[in-house]
Amino acid sequence: MFRSVFNAENPFFVPFGKFVDVVCLSLLWVVCSLPIVTLGPATAALYDSVARCLRGGQNGPYARFFRTFKGNLKVGVPAGLLVALSAWGIYQLHHFLYLKAVGRGLWYGAYFFFWVVALVAIGMLAYLLPTLSRFELSWSKLLGNCWRLAMGHLPSTVVLGLLLAAAFVIFYSFPLIAIFCLPCLTALAASFLLERIFKPFMGES
Repeated sequence: MFRSVFNAENPFFVPFGKFVDVVCLSLLWVVCSLPIVTLGPATAALYDSVARCLRGGQNGPYARFFRTFKGNLKVGVPAGLLVALSAWGIYQLHHFLYLKAVGRGLWYGAYFFFWVVALVAIGMLAYLLPTLSRFELSWSKLLGNCWRLAMGHLPSTVVLGLLLAAAFVIFYSFPLIAIFCLPCLTALAASFLLERIFKPFMGES
């Protein structure tokens, strides 16, 4: 009786186990991203663990995280730095245009146009590290393929841009709470779009 109650497959414990995975994977991502230069490999590892284990039902999310992290250092480091620098540039441009737009009607149009372009740009960046986690690509091929995927699935690209922008706002507003679950939940939400896009290019994994 007690064996069945404390069985890991017990319906009571399965959701709890998933919750623990969400928290632990989020914290792993935060710790591994702290040096900044490792942001890329850490994000690729998080996405791979979420897509294959939390969604796909495979075992060993933490072992997969570290295996993917190690395997993507070479391309992931420059890819992550590109994402970080691009995000910083978008944030700075947003801050500049926002201050200009306050009380000045002429700048509202520029501010609106910025958001249209920014959502596409952020959405394109959202392809980089998940794509790296799924395919072995050189730096140049990674950029080229992500550009084609982003333009070929433009509605999904805009939704990904909205998702990442919303995640940033939530993290900025509630950092101490968001740090425990937001990274993993963001990767999980993105996977519902990205896995559909990746599927035609993938064999059995």
